[in-house]
Amino acid sequence: MAFQKGNAVEVVSKEDGLAGSYYKAKVIKQLANKKYIVQYFNLVEEEDSKVPLREVVEEEELRPVPPKVPVTGGFSSGEIVDAFDNDGWWVGVVSHAKCPDIYEVRFESYKKAKFATSELRVHQDWVNSKYWLTSEYN
Repeated sequence: MAFQKGNAVEVVSKEDGLAGSYYKAKVIKQLANKKYIVQYFNLVEEEDSKVPLREVVEEEELRPVPPKVPVTGGFSSGEIVDAFDNDGWWVGVVSHAKCPDIYEVRFESYKKAKFATSELRVHQDWVNSKYWLTSEYN
């Protein structure tokens, strides 16, 4: 899938300790060989800098920003979600609700953390250039 200048995307990290997390960015320029220059919305060049980080990434590291999926009645225990933490989206599983709008989420690293409903979204997988809810293709 080719992305155009200005497209909002998510970039998957392959770095140790960050692998599998997604970071929102916009396409600045399409390069040759299915590479792109992206500029991140929440990542900066240096720790104390306000200059947004720009990076060259492979097309396979990009996906469009997933569509919003409405959540009615909250999240259920065992549900796969994306949690916004450390400037990116991380896949986790809801352990249980702490109170009406706070959920404990467990990550693959076995780390657990609490998140407000506003920091969670329904997990969707990008497969064959289409978003799928986990229940739709498993």
